[in-house]
Amino acid sequence: MRDSSRSGVHETLLMQYATLHVDGNNIKLLGERVRKMATEYLATARVWAKVFSLLVENSAEHKMFQEVYEMWREKDSIEATIAWGRWLLMNGRGKEATAVVVRARSCLKEPERMELEKQWAVTLDEGVVED
Repeated sequence: MRDSSRSGVHETLLMQYATLHVDGNNIKLLGERVRKMATEYLATARVWAKVFSLLVENSAEHKMFQEVYEMWREKDSIEATIAWGRWLLMNGRGKEATAVVVRARSCLKEPERMELEKQWAVTLDEGVVED
């Protein structure tokens, strides 16, 4: 599937695979499937975004979120960081969310840093923090 003319098909198939197989009830199996996607397939940022949203829907455990975030961050640091930070905020982990954003910021070039800060400010303004 390294043929760029088929990358859209490959991405769609992986998102369907994730939809069918990401189940928060079996964390061990879920971890194996996510690692397989990371090592054996060419997962794109859209694929990791889909896996992350499926984890949110299925309320998977915290460790799996972080694993998916780390893989997603390699493809799209800004979107992944905002989604992970938002989830952390919504789950009462504000200090951890701040640390995630600071870490991501330090790895970005100036234009991307500014975009991350802008999107993070919007996230904070949305008041996503749960009591």
